[in-house]
Amino acid sequence: MDSTLARLSEITNLTVSRDAPLSAYTRFAIGGPADIYAETESVESFIQALAAARASGRDYMVMGGGTNLIVSDLGFRGIMLRFVARRMLAAGDRVQCDAGAVLQDLVDFAIDRGLQGLETLAGIPGSVGAAVYGNAGAYGHSISERVRQVRFFDGECVRVFDNAECEFHYRESVFKRRKDWVVFSTELRLSPADAAALRQIAARDRAVSQHYSQFDYSKARLVRVTEPREVYVSYRIRDTIFWTSKKIRLPAGEMLLTDGKITARAKCGNQVSETAKPEVSDQEPEEDILDQPVALVGPSPSLPVRPGPPGFNLPIGPPPSSGAFGFPLVSLGGAPIGGCRLKDGLLEHCHPHKKPVAPEPGTIVLIGSGLAMVMWRYHRSRVLGS
Repeated sequence: MDSTLARLSEITNLTVSRDAPLSAYTRFAIGGPADIYAETESVESFIQALAAARASGRDYMVMGGGTNLIVSDLGFRGIMLRFVARRMLAAGDRVQCDAGAVLQDLVDFAIDRGLQGLETLAGIPGSVGAAVYGNAGAYGHSISERVRQVRFFDGECVRVFDNAECEFHYRESVFKRRKDWVVFSTELRLSPADAAALRQIAARDRAVSQHYSQFDYSKARLVRVTEPREVYVSYRIRDTIFWTSKKIRLPAGEMLLTDGKITARAKCGNQVSETAKPEVSDQEPEEDILDQPVALVGPSPSLPVRPGPPGFNLPIGPPPSSGAFGFPLVSLGGAPIGGCRLKDGLLEHCHPHKKPVAPEPGTIVLIGSGLAMVMWRYHRSRVLGS
């Protein structure tokens, strides 16, 4: 390893460290050390580092922003590489952006310049490279609608694909199928628009994301309601989060996601509270609207439970089998949640309340990330006994 470390250290514009804790580079803030961690903003330096990693004969991996990366407490016995360039440039209706830029920063960059086409991506975590890789989107739109071309490394040389060559589909692209390719940058074609109107569209999910911003995913737990109970729940109208003025009934068997301080319904994402909150609205939706599921979450019939807080039981996941968790079967994003609707590109309140066309990205992030961490915690407790 010393010779590999020395070779990497000789590459200009490459930051190299040994035994770097990967928890510092993942959104969930978990993960042990990588034997070698190297990052750069230079395309040339990254290609040299990748060549050195391949020549070393050691395991290596290229990571992005670490948004959806769960790393073992034991760390990674190999070389972790990361491309971190974040440059953004605008010329007319075109924006050039490096893959290491934060997607939300790109959204804000475009909105500030009165450029339309990315505002519906507000609130989606991760890097721009990852957004292209997975064709990220929300509210019926995807980043592929605005991608003009993508610059990437195919393992031999730097290439440029136009939109058609990227083979975009729903949450898919050619880059997602070719794991050995590395996205360096993308060029987007946007449309002139009123910046204030774009901010209104982006604000709808910013409110949701901020509502969940203090949730500690490293402490995520699933609890099951053991007997019917009444609670206050949160909901959104336009860009404001409100709480119900009256309690709603949670049925026995419903699953809740909690970090010990913040608790949300695992199927809807609404936060729940035993006490009343002052943030109420006279346009409060009916209970059946608040009950619309974003995710279908339920334990397997044989899933054992242990006592949790009063009125709740905590599921314990069975040991992994054939590499699978066998824990809750989760289906995300199939059903809309209630409260508001989209009209002419803007989120509008309507009475009686109608279902919007899709759940907020912030809600999907809370549920999807929370359940992923629950599974990881159970896996770790079973395998490592921690």
